[in-house]
Amino acid sequence: MPSVRDMPMVAPRPACYSDSVLEQAKAARLTPDATPCGCAECVAERDSYVQRTPACALVECGICLELPTSGPIVQCPEGHIFCGHCLRRHTMSGLASSHCCPVCRSKLPSTSAAENAASRCRLAELLLADVPASCKHCHAKLTRATLRDHAP
Repeated sequence: MPSVRDMPMVAPRPACYSDSVLEQAKAARLTPDATPCGCAECVAERDSYVQRTPACALVECGICLELPTSGPIVQCPEGHIFCGHCLRRHTMSGLASSHCCPVCRSKLPSTSAAENAASRCRLAELLLADVPASCKHCHAKLTRATLRDHAP
């Protein structure tokens, strides 16, 4: 019987998730017209790039599959992690399933603000605070903690 150490850390991607499809999806999300709304959080996410480290793979958003670049990081009761604004958009979508975790379907408390619907994950915020990041406009070398206040 294989031990936990022998098991892969990440589940294999389905064949439909080819690298070219993922790159096209990322490119579409980074174009100005692809921003779902014009809020500062969406613009900040679109205009920044956080470098990935092995520890960062543990804190990817379960909705956009990216590292949270700004705003609070929240988690469902089962511990799945999301960008605060991604979960807010999910819960405000009005779908019947919108008050459930999009990963495990555990029930989130009914509330209009995602930050209140799930608990803040301060550990993930601290882990990502010093992760190297750069502005997409001026390529300034920053950290996630300083990226939100940066004006190119």
